[in-house]
Amino acid sequence: MNVSMKEENIRDFVDFLRKSTPDIRKYLKDTAVLVVTHYDADGLSSAAILAGFLQKIDVAFHIRVLEQLDEESIENIRGLDYDVVIFSDMGSSVRNILTERLRRSRIIIIDHHPVLGGEDRNRGHVYEYNPFLFGLDGSTIASASTIAYLFAKCLEKTCVNLAPLAIVGALGDRQDLGERYSLSGLNEIAVTDAVKNGLVKVEIGLRLFGLQTKPLVTCLENTMDPFLPGLTGNEGACLLFLKRIGVQPVEKSRPRTYSSLSEDEKRRLATELVKYLLSIGYSAKQAESIFGTLYYLVREDPVSPLYDAREYATLLNACGRLERYSLAIALGLGFRGKTLHKAVSEFMKYKKILSEAINRILSEEKYIRHFDHCVFVDARDLIPQKMAGSIASILSSSRMIVAGKPVVVVAGKSKLKISVRKPWNALRRYKNLHLGEILAHATKEAGGFGGGHANAAGGLIPEEKLEEFVESFNKIIGGGGYSKSY
Repeated sequence: MNVSMKEENIRDFVDFLRKSTPDIRKYLKDTAVLVVTHYDADGLSSAAILAGFLQKIDVAFHIRVLEQLDEESIENIRGLDYDVVIFSDMGSSVRNILTERLRRSRIIIIDHHPVLGGEDRNRGHVYEYNPFLFGLDGSTIASASTIAYLFAKCLEKTCVNLAPLAIVGALGDRQDLGERYSLSGLNEIAVTDAVKNGLVKVEIGLRLFGLQTKPLVTCLENTMDPFLPGLTGNEGACLLFLKRIGVQPVEKSRPRTYSSLSEDEKRRLATELVKYLLSIGYSAKQAESIFGTLYYLVREDPVSPLYDAREYATLLNACGRLERYSLAIALGLGFRGKTLHKAVSEFMKYKKILSEAINRILSEEKYIRHFDHCVFVDARDLIPQKMAGSIASILSSSRMIVAGKPVVVVAGKSKLKISVRKPWNALRRYKNLHLGEILAHATKEAGGFGGGHANAAGGLIPEEKLEEFVESFNKIIGGGGYSKSY
């Protein structure tokens, strides 16, 4: 899609939002709303945005966080009998089912996953806001949080203060795919609003986790995106690296932070990190991924883990994966103090589980099976079910598994969670596959449910169908699968 056409489609989408809001405003009067969302950082950010908006217009609401919008959960929602149900970060793939089953409710779908079941945008009691309906790739330029923000802003102008949460959600969904790892497309509208209103500042710098808030050693140790082989998850190696390049990690018995470095030390750190990545086989482009666009929430304390939007997203993601949904949404609604302290504790727990799981997966052969067209990782006895996506993302975006094939991670008991990611070094034959469509088909054949984006997808299947699923998934990919449309 050329730039001018993309810009026109963005304008059309925003115009559609504006024109439909008078009807939405009418339906929200004197009623209670159920918000249904996903448990990842984007889903939780979008739920917090919608909650903040509903509070502003004095509408009562409840929030329900789900893993998948399947038959059972839809029946449960129908039994609750809400006048208005807002689905965020989900809904488009089952729009026809929602239309049929929830006839007594007004349905609002705020989603950025591929659309199934026709192209009509409003159908009776259903309003759907999805960039794919306007020829825009929701996988790369529009998070659910951004769409929720634009929706809220159209209905209530003071919701511009929620723009930082849209940025957090988009970064949590790894949509920093623009120049220098920036947000683009619809996401850029939220960035512009946030900067214009003095809520966020944007800089170019090192993309190290906790750069403004953590000791240097911790920054290196905790950086997952980009993954730093030999440093990520290894405190001792990080200490040695800093000493070797002439940057002392401790000064006067206190751990040093990035802000305490001289300009010469900052330049040396950046240069030596690039050299290190080149020395272990990264291409120049991959090594330079250590630099990128940074988004700082200027109304947060500079030493808070909520100051850096990426760090904020990681906290939300950890809370979601460990099923501490109320903590994540409370953070989005402005609660700090004990709430923030608990969220940080959850992150530390999450990081420990991730690090231990990755180390075992890579050191014990029993966890990885190589198929002709995918790499299968069995993490059922290593991680909670909802952490399958985190493991899949880390393995596929690092150099730890270099097969160039899609990575499939399974976790959980009885009802298994399947997470699939396209690797950073995908072979040419796999680059244009639409993993969401492939997974939807393979999970359905195995008696389950799934879907997602071209490069990342998830689903659920019965445990006894695991082998059948893996064989089906591998076979579909081997046959050319489904190609992405955008």
